[in-house]
Formats: sequence, C-alpha cells, structure tokens
Amino acid sequence: MKTILFFILGTIAFKSFSQGKGSFSDPRDKKTYKTVQINNIVWMSENLNFKPEGESWCPGGKDDNCNKLGRLYKWEVAKKVCPSGWRLPTKEEFEGLVETAKKGGAKAFNSLNTGGSLSFVSQYAGSRGDSANTSTIKYWDFNTAAYFWSATEGKNTYSWLLGIDSKKKFAIVYSDYREDAISVRCVKEK
Repeated sequence: MKTILFFILGTIAFKSFSQGKGSFSDPRDKKTYKTVQINNIVWMSENLNFKPEGESWCPGGKDDNCNKLGRLYKWEVAKKVCPSGWRLPTKEEFEGLVETAKKGGAKAFNSLNTGGSLSFVSQYAGSRGDSANTSTIKYWDFNTAAYFWSATEGKNTYSWLLGIDSKKKFAIVYSDYREDAISVRCVKEK
C-alpha cells in the first residue's frame, strides 16, 4: 500500500490518503477485476462485466465492447448485480471519491482518469437510453463519458450516479433517469 501526499501551496498543512491496488475474481463467472483502495474503501477499478438474468447491454451495442468496457445496466438490475461481498457505492461515497480526487490535481477528472493519481481508471462506456425528445433507444457518449450507478435513490424516477466526461473534463455526482443503462463499479463490503 502506498501513501500519496498532497501539499497545499502557501501553507505547511497537507492532506494524505492511502491507496493500495489489488484484484479479485468473481466466483459467478471467474472474471478477474482490478481493484484500488482509496482511503478506507476498496473500489473496482474496472467496469463490471457480469451478465445477469435481467437486462444488460454491451456499450455501443457491440458484443466485443463488453470485454473492454463492461456491461450497461438499468438501476434496478444494478442494485443486485455486484458479487457477494460487494455492493453499489452510495451517493456519499461517490461524493467522497470526487472530493479526494479534487485534492489530487487541478480537477477531479484528472485524478479519476486513466493514469490519474487515484488509479480509478475511467472506462468510457457511455449509456443506453432514450432521448428527452424521442422514445428511440440509442447508445450515448460511447468512448467520451463514463457513468456509474450509486445505490442511492433520487426523486421520482431518478437515482444518483457519478458522471465523468472526457470532452468537458469534469467529474460530478448527480441524479438521472434510472431507466437508462450505465456502468457499475462495485465497492467491497466492510
């Protein structure tokens, strides 16, 4: 486990967080995933690629993309798809991740992106859903944005998620339509 220090310019104070890398194998299908410990939480550092009985899709609508980018899940399926001993992160855990990431560089995006200080490794699988103006189902933001479900329900038909946009270079926690299908990053239960 390594410890990374972030110095605040103009002061003697500093903020540190501990980080360790590892992996685990999902007993359901034997797929192995990289993990990273950020502070006291062990996160998957790859998108989940487990095919449940419920609906799930490959990013961009192509089967080959599942092997590279994991699967896309609607929120109701996402709540049940993590392997035993793992779960969806909460809204507050995503907010804590973004806050820690902001301390690691100029923008949270830089720290969460591939090669960033947190080793979270954003994988830009995009989403699957309909447009606000049409009921046509499409794949959105493939190769440009990453979205990850939280376990926290929002108002009406919305739930909270983490969004990371490579074009606009930001990371933000917000709520969106839970019928859209997006990626899952599980956290290890304590």
